[in-house]
Amino acid sequence: MIFQPITEDLLDIVLEIINSNENGVPSRTIEEVKNEFLNLNTESYLIFLENKYIGIIDFLKNNPYDNCPWIGLLMISWGIPL
Repeated sequence: MIFQPITEDLLDIVLEIINSNENGVPSRTIEEVKNEFLNLNTESYLIFLENKYIGIIDFLKNNPYDNCPWIGLLMISWGIPL
């Protein structure tokens, strides 16, 4: 398993994973995922396994409110061959 930092050129893959978990009704836009995963507050990675992207993790190493790590999102793709 490899964790690859999310960059602007990978946002289409991020969007596919996010929308794969929306009960079959894609509802998020590329601009929304860009704002959520390309920010200065959290670290965001695509999860790569067996030659395909399978998920996303977004987290803080240290949450300033409680000084503990914080996972904001851990999402695995739902049935999309990426």
